Amino acid sequence: MASRSKTLIFVQFRATFAREHTAARRDRAKAQRQTATGDDEAQGLIDNDGDVVVEMAAIPPKWVDIVDEVDQDIIRIKAKISELEQMHKKHLLPGFGDDRISNELNIERFAEQITNMFRAAQRKIKKIEQESNRNKDVKQSAAFGRNIQMGLAAKLQDVSGIFRKAQSAYLNKLRGRETRSKDMFQSSIPTRDGSEDADEEDLDAVFTDAQMATVQNNERAISEREKEINEIVKSINGLAEIFKELQTMVIDQGTVLDRIDYNIEQTGVYMEEAHVQLQQGAKYQEKTKAKLCIILLALIVFILVVIIFYKVVQRK
Repeated sequence: MASRSKTLIFVQFRATFAREHTAARRDRAKAQRQTATGDDEAQGLIDNDGDVVVEMAAIPPKWVDIVDEVDQDIIRIKAKISELEQMHKKHLLPGFGDDRISNELNIERFAEQITNMFRAAQRKIKKIEQESNRNKDVKQSAAFGRNIQMGLAAKLQDVSGIFRKAQSAYLNKLRGRETRSKDMFQSSIPTRDGSEDADEEDLDAVFTDAQMATVQNNERAISEREKEINEIVKSINGLAEIFKELQTMVIDQGTVLDRIDYNIEQTGVYMEEAHVQLQQGAKYQEKTKAKLCIILLALIVFILVVIIFYKVVQRK
């Protein structure tokens, strides 16, 4: 069952809490000053002693709703792809009549609908960055929105990959059936044993009415299958453009992650160097203490020598 994620709203509340709390304190102090300078008759029925402060919850940014919409779109797209795969399996079964034409039209319409859903979700993902950049009050909003955008792009890219695989598999099976139909069509045509200069009337006489009907049906089936294949190829090409744009967003996310990994590695190197420097500093500090002790002892010895020399001089 689908559920709405509240994590983004919680993070936004936490980011804006300090700003809202400061504004509430400022309003409370202003109200206290106004109450203190006012007359007793103008005093409100409820005493504003500053103990109770009612704060309005911060409104989450608009792109949070867009994220929920994209999540719901991805869930619906997955369900549509599952239905389309079932329609593919049903259509590939042997059959005749108008039902096959109706199934082909339904498959084309269904695939086009899924492609349009991908385009709509892609537009919403692009809109997240625009909406996050508008929120200038919170510095982390743009960076957070960018990370969310790249994460959704990766999800949508995975789903589009599933759709492309399903369409490609269906296309390959249709092409295989078309090849087999052409082979059967060629084998069903009778050959002439006479001279190549025979009249066309002799060739028409070779075909019976049933054979002519079979040839016409085969030609019609091959033509319809070629048309269906062209529609699937067009759908895959349109989806490839969406996949390419999503891949660009995911590559950007990989670049950010690589940069983070590099920074972490550099931090580890700096920590090791700092540890070595601290060890050297500790050694220098111990040496400095020993030197100070030696100097202090030498100074004491010098003072004692001076005192002894002074006493000897006084006795003489």
